[in-house]
Amino acid sequence: MRTKLTIATALLTFVTAGANSQDVRDVLEAVAENIGADDLRTLEFSATTGWFGAPGGSHSPFDDWPRTEVTYYERQIDFEAGFMREILTREQGDYPRVGSSRGLPAGGTHTLDVALNGDVAWTIEGGGAGPLDREGYMDGVSIADM
Repeated sequence: MRTKLTIATALLTFVTAGANSQDVRDVLEAVAENIGADDLRTLEFSATTGWFGAPGGSHSPFDDWPRTEVTYYERQIDFEAGFMREILTREQGDYPRVGSSRGLPAGGTHTLDVALNGDVAWTIEGGGAGPLDREGYMDGVSIADM
């Protein structure tokens, strides 16, 4: 066991010493080239667990941000089209209610659906208002449905 610990420590020292001797910019540029970051046009990521904090929503300087449990999260970004959409479903979870809890129904869930297309941004509550294709995304959708 002692031999394994000594080998692990020596290996860790060798690895960290090598990493420190490289220029950070060179490392980041090499990684960006390796993953094709210069050709990145769209990005989508999602999650099904976590928490959402309300920055600046503390009731005193000594309290943490009010939190809610995130049960679904998705973000789509199209850099060339200037398009972004974010869907966040949250519920109170095990976090205590503080104040108004920012529009969260007691014991229920809340879905926040926001979109950005060019210079126009809007909030769609409780679901989508049409197809997600980039061309004609909001064509034919009335103001009441936004």
